Amino acid sequence: MVFGAEPEPALTEEMQNLVWRMTSLASEEPYTELKDASVVVTFEGGAHDPYDLRPVRDMPGRYQTRHIFTAVGEYQTLLSFKKGEETEVHTVDFNFRIGDRADMEIPKRRGGN
Repeated sequence: MVFGAEPEPALTEEMQNLVWRMTSLASEEPYTELKDASVVVTFEGGAHDPYDLRPVRDMPGRYQTRHIFTAVGEYQTLLSFKKGEETEVHTVDFNFRIGDRADMEIPKRRGGN
């Protein structure tokens, strides 16, 4: 499983896709048998309601959620899912950082030099 944000770099005030790419360990083929998949995003100790994980069209094995982050800082995702018809719930967590969009602006609008 590979996790990332698109587009990079992940910035405030921009539409961000959190993306998970999953492949089978045995065959390295895209894994497409996720069931009941959801993601909880946590920031500064506060967890936000679960978001449904959706497959990315025409990209087997890729799943995403869409967000607009408003605060700079360290975030965490907790992905929960079932594999195929199994009843066991699996979880995987990833940390990521959201940067300030203003740092990319020329000229800077918010207190920049």
